[in-house]
Amino acid sequence: MKGIIYLWRTTLKNRIKDLKNHPGKLIGYIILIALMVFVFITSAKTSNNVDVNNLSPIAELGAIIYALFMFLFTTQIIQGLSSGATFFKMSDVNLLFVSPISSKKVLIYGLIRQLGTSLFISIFILFQAGVLKQRYGVNPLGVIVIFLGYFMLVFISSIISMAIYSITSGDDGKKKAVKILIYLLVLPLIISILFNIKEGGRGIGAIVNGINVSYLEFIPFVGWIKGVIYGILIGETSNALMYILATLIGVVLTIVILMKSKNEYYEDVLQATETMHKRVEDAKEGRIVEVKDTKKIKLKNVGINKGRGASVFFFKHMLENRRAGKFFLDNTTLIQIVVVVIFTLTMKDIGSIMATFAMATYIQLFMTFAGRWVRELKMHYVYLIPESPLKKLLYIVSENLIKCFVDGIILFVIAGIILGSSPIEILVCIISRLGFGMLFIAGDVLSQKIFKQVTGKGLLMFLTILALIIIALPGIIGSVIVAIIFDIGTISIIITFAWNMFISFIIIWLCKNILNNIEQNLV
Repeated sequence: MKGIIYLWRTTLKNRIKDLKNHPGKLIGYIILIALMVFVFITSAKTSNNVDVNNLSPIAELGAIIYALFMFLFTTQIIQGLSSGATFFKMSDVNLLFVSPISSKKVLIYGLIRQLGTSLFISIFILFQAGVLKQRYGVNPLGVIVIFLGYFMLVFISSIISMAIYSITSGDDGKKKAVKILIYLLVLPLIISILFNIKEGGRGIGAIVNGINVSYLEFIPFVGWIKGVIYGILIGETSNALMYILATLIGVVLTIVILMKSKNEYYEDVLQATETMHKRVEDAKEGRIVEVKDTKKIKLKNVGINKGRGASVFFFKHMLENRRAGKFFLDNTTLIQIVVVVIFTLTMKDIGSIMATFAMATYIQLFMTFAGRWVRELKMHYVYLIPESPLKKLLYIVSENLIKCFVDGIILFVIAGIILGSSPIEILVCIISRLGFGMLFIAGDVLSQKIFKQVTGKGLLMFLTILALIIIALPGIIGSVIVAIIFDIGTISIIITFAWNMFISFIIIWLCKNILNNIEQNLV
């Protein structure tokens, strides 16, 4: 155990020392902490300015939490079954797995480190304090409770996923049984919603009432953690304490099962660790990682056979989409459709597509990073083509831009039908989304140029988002001013399209020299 404690201490010490060599990372952490403090202070100060009569029912928030938790929990376990679940790294395989340390102590080491990872993943919840306060009247303590609940669900999902993978490893029958069990967990939720609709419920109200029935809180972990959060928010502390106890017992039992399943359990997660390591390396080297299994690949048509010069990269990316079996409709599109439909139904009484556009843009901000063009920077081909850097850069980002346009058509046609918006309003939203898509792609290019020394992906995304918000502000302010002066409502957001396209082309033109030097992009 002393060796593991030494490893923790040394790792923490080296990470702190590493901040000296990467000041950009240190600045990012400082900004992140400052923003969290700012969000909580502003949320506390505006507590007296919230109009209680205009608040949405807290039951709606409870339904959203339950649906989100169920989605995260089931997808995490199903993904673990299909591709393996692990919270170890190859460095652990090389140092800990071969060391004379018991597998139980190694597991404890992995669990504690996974706690830190889950905590970092959950930080984004804290930035929703303002929205939660204005819409549902949730105070800072309530936000912290939601944050802790989300953190616990992420952590527990990782443990259960790894335990199930260890138990079912090499047994297809057990894997099928677990999948059926996971689907059965969702079945009561669907039945409850359909029953409420049949009994006369309409719209979002039927969905909220169907999700908030008490017996759904008996579903392990998802229902328990939701019961803890909801109980504290509405003041039912007795229920919250009961579900806290159930959650703790469930976590302990899961860890015990993981320890007792096999003496050398980490032999089962070794393959998953190697697979995860290979995916990370593939991403760094620019290799295609869309294929999720190791089944034999059938070769049909080979080669790109389209394009000339820099345009080859566009057709290459389109071909990769087709071979991945998704074209432009990938998981990110499906997630956006679900979120936008639920949000639009919730905001239907407002009758404006503007709120849906704002929500869709907010989601888009997190969905447009790490496109295929980033992988091209890690390979030498794009540097060898005798074309201008600007032309090559525009071609390698064009696939992402088209995807933004296709997503916009799908999202706003659906939202427009639900809200009864005019064709002009729908068209303006689609075009404006294209402008934001171009801005976010340009921001990604800018981050590759300016924040190159920032090694942490999470911190890099945070700094990029912060820069994008600052860059987009002039267009947003201009749109608001035009809407107030000319009273044209949704049509005014076309101003953001003009600004975003203008500033995006300037950013891309200024950053075009990232294709002049291959060495700086392979560091």
